[in-house]
Amino acid sequence: MRLIIALTIALCMFQYVSAQSCTELTCQKFALSSCTGDIYNRLVAKVEAKGVQINLICPSQYYCGDNPFWNASNTESSERICLPLGNVGHHCDPTIPVTCVPGLQCYPPFTPAPPVRDIEAKVEVDATTVYTCQILNFLTVGEKCSVTSDCYSPDSRTQIECDGFTRTCTPMIPSSKDSTCISDDHCPPNQFCNQTTNCLPRVALGGNCSENADSCVVNAICASVSIDNNNMTCIPIFSRQENETCSFGSSYHGFLDACDISKNVYCQAGICRAAPAPVSTTNCSKDACSSNQRCMCTPANPSGECITSYIPADTSACKTTALAYFDCLAASNCADGNANVPKSCGYQKCKKPLCDYMGACNTPNPFTSCFSGNDNFATIGFCGNLTPGASSITSPAIIITVLSVILALMF
Repeated sequence: MRLIIALTIALCMFQYVSAQSCTELTCQKFALSSCTGDIYNRLVAKVEAKGVQINLICPSQYYCGDNPFWNASNTESSERICLPLGNVGHHCDPTIPVTCVPGLQCYPPFTPAPPVRDIEAKVEVDATTVYTCQILNFLTVGEKCSVTSDCYSPDSRTQIECDGFTRTCTPMIPSSKDSTCISDDHCPPNQFCNQTTNCLPRVALGGNCSENADSCVVNAICASVSIDNNNMTCIPIFSRQENETCSFGSSYHGFLDACDISKNVYCQAGICRAAPAPVSTTNCSKDACSSNQRCMCTPANPSGECITSYIPADTSACKTTALAYFDCLAASNCADGNANVPKSCGYQKCKKPLCDYMGACNTPNPFTSCFSGNDNFATIGFCGNLTPGASSITSPAIIITVLSVILALMF
């Protein structure tokens, strides 16, 4: 992704609707444009005087954030504007989920990890702290680390720290528990946490996964053997055919299923079934679309037409790229959860398959129509030509100074 102020991004404007009414959705074309939302964060509609909801979506290199120079008395001043997603060291807003380039996190100034673990310790951050975009959580359990922020810990339950003595990413297990894990993230990528709270090798293709549905190797999904046999087995992703049993897969980066998506079948209520037939109508504000479509309006057709939206556009490409990505993770002993983070195992060894998978297996929706130019999930951020930087914690950049000058000229 190119984090520059784009002056040549083409204008894109269309509308999307519920079954009853249309809501205008406009893709903004410039940095610093007025906005109500972006591709990455929750949409907040702007309600006009006539009661019509207007959604102004930022281009793909930007997020919708607070205008630092907003003036309530100036009717020409916008409260929220499109601001560049931050690269390493750039300022960010911790109150908005995504203000950094995908793969980075918004983080307060660097503080070294304590030399001794203390799972009861709490650190409070001052409200005036300057947050910056940083490369964090790129290591998994057992890998050598420098500080705790290096270690991948997806939620408060998993709590993994950089041990002050061994300098490895180590699970924080309360002393009251006689165990080595309480979550799969407490184990290396090629292991899982079983019901007796020990890390064991992941179950290979064809193996029994009845004890733990998340115990299969990374390129497999746990599903029942057949309709008449409830025993669970690890099967290849996208391998089950129509009317065979299935279960949903789980990935942080794209669509995943046990059913053969290239044959137009998907897991529905535990059985691989054909996708519902698409509905063709020139008035979907009145006529209902199928369950895998959205009703979208265009200036040429304000009543709307049904557009396939809940499944990937190219199902064969999705299957092919998914197999390549998860096979790469399995061969390289890398985790899926942090594979998009620079310096992680998955990023270093499987970046190309990951980006291909993200591009082919992310389902379309109205907001992604605001990708700029040829951007898509396979080209944004570090999947494109953006360089992440050399260190995991860096100093704040001068991006706010640049924005200040531009905003002063505009407002």
